[in-house]
Amino acid sequence: MRWEDIGATAADIVVFAPCGYGLAEAVAEGAELLGRPEMADAGEVWALDGSAYFSRPGPRVVDGVEALAWVLHPQRVPPPPPGRARRLR
Repeated sequence: MRWEDIGATAADIVVFAPCGYGLAEAVAEGAELLGRPEMADAGEVWALDGSAYFSRPGPRVVDGVEALAWVLHPQRVPPPPPGRARRLR
């Protein structure tokens, strides 16, 4: 996608879970993401552990889906264990 396309969405929630990045690395890279002018109109921005929970097939993908469900629907889904998701904004 182009940055212009991303900015035009004015998303309510942005999930940042880059392949090969744990949560700490995603949080660090996400700080740069927040500085992009195209992200000015975005709502909540979340970093998730893409390496452990989204990029590899296996049972942990279910853990990632549960963390993502909580980010999207916190009133309906219990929070995941610490270390899976962190709100950046």
